[in-house]
Amino acid sequence: MKILLTAAVLAATVTSTQVSATLVQISGNGLWPTAAVATDHIVPGATYAFSFRLGSPYGPPTGEISNGTTALTAYRFAVGGVAVAEQPDYVLFFVPASLGGFDLAYPSEILSFYGADIGSTGTVTPGSYRFANSAGGTTAIDVTAVPELGQWSMLIAGFGVVGAAARRRRVAVI
Repeated sequence: MKILLTAAVLAATVTSTQVSATLVQISGNGLWPTAAVATDHIVPGATYAFSFRLGSPYGPPTGEISNGTTALTAYRFAVGGVAVAEQPDYVLFFVPASLGGFDLAYPSEILSFYGADIGSTGTVTPGSYRFANSAGGTTAIDVTAVPELGQWSMLIAGFGVVGAAARRRRVAVI
């Protein structure tokens, strides 16, 4: 039983290091400057928060921008705690020569966040960043990897094996 438990733990470790996340969660928040021009997404002096997921890697860079047709999923944007219904058409990542960063391209406007290269190579880099935005303020942005279904199933299966081994090891005391 000890050998089975050791093998299960080793297999889970090897599998989890070989599987990379194919989704990343990008979330940001900030305060629009009071001098900003009001739009659908910008309310001067109001707080805002957004989050979305996208596949990573998402495509090779092309010139000054990376793949400009990257679709977003699980998108949310709120200004002053009120959700904004308009969804962006895509996200555009920029190479460092163009200040790095990304644009959220909506049908009515484009919001730009620049100052760090998080995705111009075709793969989004997890981490915490501080970006300047197109309204003249700053935005705190966190990029995290979203585990794949296979990683979750391996984790749950590992807990099941450990639980079964612990239950089986109990010896009745007489």
